[in-house]
This record gives sequence, structure tokens and C-alpha cells, in this order.
Amino acid sequence: MRYINYVELRDTRRSSRTARIFSIISIIIASIAIVTPYVVSLVKPEEPKQVIVTENRDKADNEVIIERLTKIDSTIKEVVKEFNQTKLKQLVVTTPKK
Repeated sequence: MRYINYVELRDTRRSSRTARIFSIISIIIASIAIVTPYVVSLVKPEEPKQVIVTENRDKADNEVIIERLTKIDSTIKEVVKEFNQTKLKQLVVTTPKK
């Protein structure tokens, strides 16, 4: 019985030492992870970057967009006009399936 207690105590101490070592290592890694960005920003500050915004549209694209928007607008006006001529109280508009 004493030997069994001794073996259990020995195993418990070993696992306790292993757990302590892993916890110390994880604390060290966490500390390094916290300090690293600060140190890096001191050593090499980030320079502002130049941003160039360009639009890559042709006039033809704009004309197509304007044409489609005009068509949509006229369709909406027709639907609202037809709705106003009816005695309904609610208008439900659905888009046609392509």
C-alpha cells in the first residue's frame, strides 16, 4: 500500500512540474506577443502610404448606366400612375425574372 501511494505521489509531482514548465513557457510567449508590436513600431515606424484613386469608366459605360436608370425611373412612374388610378391601398412591386 505504501508503494502505491509513493508511485501516485511521484507521478503527481512529475505532472505538476510539467504543468508548471508549460505555464511558464506560455506566460513567456504571451509576454513576447504583447511587447513585440511596441518594439517593432519603435524600431521601424510605418510611413504613410500614398493612395491614388482612379476611375476606369468609359463615357459609353456612363451612357448605358444613365439609359438603364432612366428606363427604371419611367417604369416606376408608370406603375405609380396606374396604381393611383386604382382604388387599392397597397402597392406591391416585384422585379421580373430574367
